[in-house]
Amino acid sequence: MAGGFKVDVNEFARAATRLSELNDRTQSENLERYARTTLSNRKGTGLLEITPPAGNGVSGVAARQQGEGAIDRDVAAVFIPVRLKGKRKERWPEVEAIHAERFASKHGGKPMTRGRAQAYYVDAQKLRDVRRLLYGRVGALASGLVAACNRLGVLVPSWIARHGSRRGSVRVQLAGPKKVIEIVNDVPGDSPVGEVERRTQQAVDYATSRMQREIEHLLARDAQRAGFRAAL
Repeated sequence: MAGGFKVDVNEFARAATRLSELNDRTQSENLERYARTTLSNRKGTGLLEITPPAGNGVSGVAARQQGEGAIDRDVAAVFIPVRLKGKRKERWPEVEAIHAERFASKHGGKPMTRGRAQAYYVDAQKLRDVRRLLYGRVGALASGLVAACNRLGVLVPSWIARHGSRRGSVRVQLAGPKKVIEIVNDVPGDSPVGEVERRTQQAVDYATSRMQREIEHLLARDAQRAGFRAAL
């Protein structure tokens, strides 16, 4: 992973242990259950729902379209398509290389810039080909989660699954005293690693809070069964 990172899962692990003391599931079952919540959930806070181009309440097909829209804006900011007539010499034939160079100069989530005063006038068909190529890359960042989703039974959108599972790995060890669910997303080198780290921690923290709310509910249930009532 470029600029690799680890997230804090200590509270997550403690909550899973405490939950197994209160509900009818084992610690292993609770760990696996909430690992799935970390990957994807109906509240839209799982990694599949917040890894770019998803995020800010946009997921699924809408997220794919959001990614394609960002590509369209970048391309329009740099290139102008033209039809080359006759034997007119093509001044900027390497459209994909120009895009790659300008993309590398981007800062954060800001649009791509030309790096020069005038737009690049390029062959319209070549530009369509490059746009199609870029569309095909949408979802690659989240594809590092595919291996974990497959192992834990989480459905993956087709535009993410098309990239396969080679960009990530998963290790599940739930037998014995030391229980481990390790998910690795080998994000591409040009990815916003800091943002991926922030969103990953966010997903883990949300799953942890879900466990803590379940613990509170079970404690209240047990107290009621024992004849106690919460103070109003």
